[in-house]
Amino acid sequence: SSGLPPHCWRQQRRMERARALLARTDLQVTGVAAAVVYDDPSQLASAFRKAYGNSPSRYRRERRP
Repeated sequence: SSGLPPHCWRQQRRMERARALLARTDLQVTGVAAAVVYDDPSQLASAFRKAYGNSPSRYRRERRP
């Protein structure tokens, strides 16, 4: 009903959750990666960069005071 294949839908939800955690918590990127079920931060960074064009660290710096 979402119009996306299950894998893409799940990936999209993981990225949205990671984005929220980066913007609203003080978790390190390693903790965010674990929270959204990535084996290591480099996998999160790669997927995040592909989805949003920035690294998780840069996204956080741009969103937080």
